[in-house]
Amino acid sequence: MPTMRAFLVRLAGLFRRGRREHELAEEFESHFEMHIADNLSRGMSESEALREARLKFGSVDSAKESMWEGSTVTVLETMWQDLR
Repeated sequence: MPTMRAFLVRLAGLFRRGRREHELAEEFESHFEMHIADNLSRGMSESEALREARLKFGSVDSAKESMWEGSTVTVLETMWQDLR
């Protein structure tokens, strides 16, 4: 039964992609800001802390893309588009 529940959750995710993208962007921003704060506490200047965080995390868009490429929702979304 857990497999069916997981499938239904992923299927419902097709219709809430915008919300999930927003949540992902918020989470990414939170981690990014925490990393900058950690860098500052280690004695880096603001510009160094920001640069190091950007190098580590990349961009929000690339993180979203990676998340969607790795999810089974992408497969379901492709099938849905084909059916339409």
